[in-house]
Amino acid sequence: MPSFLVGKRDRYHAIQFMEDLAGRLNNRIQLSTDALRAYPDAVEIAFGADIDYGQIVKEYASPAREDQRKYSPAMLVAVYKSVVNGVPNPSKVCTSYIERANLTMRLHCKRLARLTLAFSKKFKIFRAAVALHFAYYNFVKTHGSLRCTPAMAAGLTAHIWSVWELLEYKVAPTPWVEPKRVRQRGKASVCDPTLPKRPRGRPRKHPLPDPNRPKRPRGRPRKLA
Repeated sequence: MPSFLVGKRDRYHAIQFMEDLAGRLNNRIQLSTDALRAYPDAVEIAFGADIDYGQIVKEYASPAREDQRKYSPAMLVAVYKSVVNGVPNPSKVCTSYIERANLTMRLHCKRLARLTLAFSKKFKIFRAAVALHFAYYNFVKTHGSLRCTPAMAAGLTAHIWSVWELLEYKVAPTPWVEPKRVRQRGKASVCDPTLPKRPRGRPRKHPLPDPNRPKRPRGRPRKLA
């Protein structure tokens, strides 16, 4: 799994995800996504014209009243494929691999299981749990078709890691970089919605109290007879 991002399905997080994915790849790839509106602009900003990009839309039948009571997906009726950029192979435009990866993540990470009480209460803890799952999937878990870990297939390591080796591995902290503002014609600027807003106006300067100054007596002053 070359890249992942925990966030919303909006334009900002789509651009962040595609830019991170483009920075980890060296060759020209074929990319397939669903019909989310944020994806075409994000792919164009991150990859430019150096990509074969296609979209796939799956149409499902409306479930009957009896099927609505069951917890199962609806019946697939039609599949529509379209070319967005480059010359993608129509037979390979699919989202089956990422859907299988989502299923594996739901099976391994209990926080994503449906109809349970194992969901995360804090976003920071949930993001760390997802990162730990992908690290285990890439370096520890042996892939069925590859007969090795994905990290070994990519040439990142020469052996299968243990869980203890994964937990003991220390990563240097990356410095915080202010997110770039991307402006396009007729569209608003892109900024991180989770960042705190800048305070308007000049900050007020409150003078520090003088410790040697005598305290003001409380209450009304007494009248001397």
